[in-house]
Amino acid sequence: MNQSYVTILEESLQKKKKLLQGILTITMQQGEYAKQDPFPDGLFEKSMTDKDNLLAQLEEADQGFEQIFERTKEEITGHKEKYKEVIKRMQILIKEVTDLSVEIQTKEARNKTALEQAFVRARKQIRSFKQSSQTASKYYKTMSKTNVDEAIFFNKKK
Repeated sequence: MNQSYVTILEESLQKKKKLLQGILTITMQQGEYAKQDPFPDGLFEKSMTDKDNLLAQLEEADQGFEQIFERTKEEITGHKEKYKEVIKRMQILIKEVTDLSVEIQTKEARNKTALEQAFVRARKQIRSFKQSSQTASKYYKTMSKTNVDEAIFFNKKK
């Protein structure tokens, strides 16, 4: 087997780690956005797009890793001594990737709760606006139906 396949595996893991770090950063930003009042929907939407792009790249890197690993699995497991150092580095990278994944999942769960609270705040604001609008509308309709003589509004003592 060619040593370059093993190098590609290691580089693939490094790329996955870098992508996960980017996803973690965006997830943390989204958590901050969820706490802001008013909710910055434009910024949040952009962060979702950026995150989707990183997730697509991560999926691609993951598929590439799986394909190369299937090709090299027998060679690596059959010659563990030969690839001892690379295996050790890849194990460390796999642990880091796993840790990042768990951290992202934890932050996503917190963000979900924060977003639910932000949506509750937004609904209350909408409800309050609707009630104010309805009250103003009712007042206008009531006043427009009233045919009060304008003379009663003037001071009669002059």
